[in-house]
Amino acid sequence: MSDVVARHRHSWAARAPRRRALLGVACGIALLLVVNALVRQPGGEPAGGRFVGPPSLPVVQMGKPGAWHCPGPLPVGAGEESSRVSIVNSGTSAVNFLVVVSRTGLPKGGTSTGASISRSRFEVGAQSQAVVALSRRGPAGFAAVSIETDGGGIGVGESIVGASTVGGPVLLSSPCSLAAGPQGYVPTGSTYGGSDVRLSLYDPNATPAVVNVNVSTGTTQTSPSAFQGVVVPATGLVVLDLHRWVFEQSSLAVTATAVSGDVVVGALELTSETVEVASRSAAGHRTSHVRVTGSSLLVGPDRGRRQWAFASMQSRKGVASTFSVYNPATRSVSVSVAPPGRAGIVAALTEVVPGGGIVDFATPVTGKSGLGTGSVVISAQGPTPVVVARLTTRYKTRVLEDIDATPGTAGPSDEWLLPGASLTSRIDDDVTLEDPGTEGATVTLLELAHGEAAPARLEVVSLGAGSEVELNLRSVLKYAPSFALRVSASVPILVEQQLTPLSGLTTSAGGIPVLR
Repeated sequence: MSDVVARHRHSWAARAPRRRALLGVACGIALLLVVNALVRQPGGEPAGGRFVGPPSLPVVQMGKPGAWHCPGPLPVGAGEESSRVSIVNSGTSAVNFLVVVSRTGLPKGGTSTGASISRSRFEVGAQSQAVVALSRRGPAGFAAVSIETDGGGIGVGESIVGASTVGGPVLLSSPCSLAAGPQGYVPTGSTYGGSDVRLSLYDPNATPAVVNVNVSTGTTQTSPSAFQGVVVPATGLVVLDLHRWVFEQSSLAVTATAVSGDVVVGALELTSETVEVASRSAAGHRTSHVRVTGSSLLVGPDRGRRQWAFASMQSRKGVASTFSVYNPATRSVSVSVAPPGRAGIVAALTEVVPGGGIVDFATPVTGKSGLGTGSVVISAQGPTPVVVARLTTRYKTRVLEDIDATPGTAGPSDEWLLPGASLTSRIDDDVTLEDPGTEGATVTLLELAHGEAAPARLEVVSLGAGSEVELNLRSVLKYAPSFALRVSASVPILVEQQLTPLSGLTTSAGGIPVLR
């Protein structure tokens, strides 16, 4: 994270979708600051129904054992960053685990080299969390982790703790994956200026995989020769440095295809760009340069979906969002972005995403939604699936904005697990609870600690139909550097966690729905 240095650049490609979206967000925020009208506005009509056909993203299966895969790339060895994997057992009995850590070196010439594998076994008690800290010994590199279990009710998340490019702390977190498959996708990224994407290809199986990587740059596709026929060792990983071979692209997406074997795809995105912003003032049209910086940890889905759900954003001043939609197929597809339920039908934004292309939907989502902070559903019309991420921009100063990418979630559920939660003297932990339905909900938050400590009830929250509540856990919990959160509701809801360093970069992480 800290090795990315901004490269000040004054030119801007008007056709670049991601930069156009960032510029639009920056201009909108700058204009609002000029007129002193930066306020939270209502999200239009309340949501009037349920999500239909939620996507098959990672979910906790209460009665089904399996394997969770955390592709990272997770920094290990010498360096400023540290990595860990959080394992939550929400069941009533202890569960045994096999932890497999696969390690590789830093990318040289665009591709990592070397590999080592370690295995360990341990037990996690009922209704508790265990944290596996990855080694900081030896040369710097990256790791991926598999967690194999003999029981159900398990949720797993991966985390990176480090320093941001502005000198403050940053804690990145993402739910891990339950699936390895012949394909994996990353819907957003940039190699413009000082930005980069480290792409992880992880093979959790006992046979090698051969992978071809295709990169979409918004309207065209490229297949760098160095990224074709990449051999991923059995139970090993390869990390690709996209900046080395995909030059100065401000908007990109990735498809990794295993021509043999299966893989899990992950990405560590490092954003450090300078955007020109023109705003009106008493002196006329003033141009300033805004630095956009941030880090994101994404686990790529193994297939596209026709529908993606996103919980409400945290309602902070200077917060805005852009939804990056990637169509990995060869046929065009019409995509809509709307609030959930019937209220969103007439308020949807709709656009055609060409085959292999990327389209960014910038807020507002509806005419009444201001910066578009409410929950949304992104739907592909017809049989062609898409892959989506939300880019959240947070205005910090007159010359700096934070940005991070968050994947969609598996629709509403009446129970969620949030592994890797953290509340310290330097990091706040905020949770968004969103009821997209028409009934209203009673929501209970439980803290799942390490070891023998019994679950502690933190809060009971009442949600009105179509409403949201943002809860700062500091109001109910004083100090807990590593814990898990279990959220139970009387009806299906959406849940998201936001980790907010007191001086550093804010990041968001979706929860994991529980299925019984």
